[in-house]
Order: sequence, then structure tokens, then C-alpha cells
Amino acid sequence: VRRVSPDTMVLRTRLDGDQQILLRPDTRYLKSGSVVDSKALNANTRVFVRAGRNLDGEVEAYQVIWGGILSPDR
Repeated sequence: VRRVSPDTMVLRTRLDGDQQILLRPDTRYLKSGSVVDSKALNANTRVFVRAGRNLDGEVEAYQVIWGGILSPDR
């Protein structure tokens, strides 16, 4: 994540450089598997984004995920 604002975030991608993604009011944010507030997302965070194009052709995020993956207890 390069920059985050209430409505958008800018990601640095491997192939396409910087890309702006719209953040919806119902975008879900997950940190290490737990739902968190949008304010928990900071610049310089490596994220996985589930997104799609809206009717205007802009990319908008449905879900932003970051943090560690925990091992289940045995």
C-alpha cells in the first residue's frame, strides 16, 4: 500500500506499477483473520485485495486482507 484515504488506496503492483483502487462503504478489512476498522490499514502494508470493476470501469475493493496466517491447534 502506497497511500490510503477514506475513499481510495494506491497499491504498488509488481507488473503494473501504482494502481488506484476505490474503497466502498461496505469494503471488509481483515487483519490476521479478524475483522478490523478501515483505519487499521496503513501505508507500507502488504495486502491481498478482492476487487472488481464497477459500472464506470473503475476497480473497487470488496475485501482487503493482511497480516499473518495462524496455524490451527491440534
